[in-house]
Amino acid sequence: MQCALCCARARDHLFVNLEARDAVCWNDRKASGTMNAHLSFAQIAVLIAYAGGMAGGQVLFKMAALRGVADGPVVERLFSMMLNGFFAAAVLLYAALTVLWVWILNFTPLSRAYVFVALAFAVTPLLGAFVFAEPISVRFVIGIGLIFCGLLFAGG
Repeated sequence: MQCALCCARARDHLFVNLEARDAVCWNDRKASGTMNAHLSFAQIAVLIAYAGGMAGGQVLFKMAALRGVADGPVVERLFSMMLNGFFAAAVLLYAALTVLWVWILNFTPLSRAYVFVALAFAVTPLLGAFVFAEPISVRFVIGIGLIFCGLLFAGG
């Protein structure tokens, strides 16, 4: 709330230089503690949901690819993709996730938030194995475990 007031004051003073206005807002946000190094439970939950949405979008893209026209002219394949419901759902999901991401960055430092994107790198292959019966090796499972360990160190 304090940053919103600061930004409103900045607009009231009609900063000619928008960078100066943004710097005032950013400095106020840092001073008020709204962007601190420790993530709240709510922030973590939203970031996990974001990563889950990213993984879900990849599953939708794969389903679109499986339903698409594999052979034929490029124009026919592109047209087929545009009419594919799975493709449309994936694009809409990613559009919504883009809005969510920008909202998340309003109250979460990028350096802390982006670490959670790694969850999508771990969850997507697991979904590929469960939904599409794609093979996963032991070495791969160990790699996913290391991603989770890295998330605990960097994100925790």
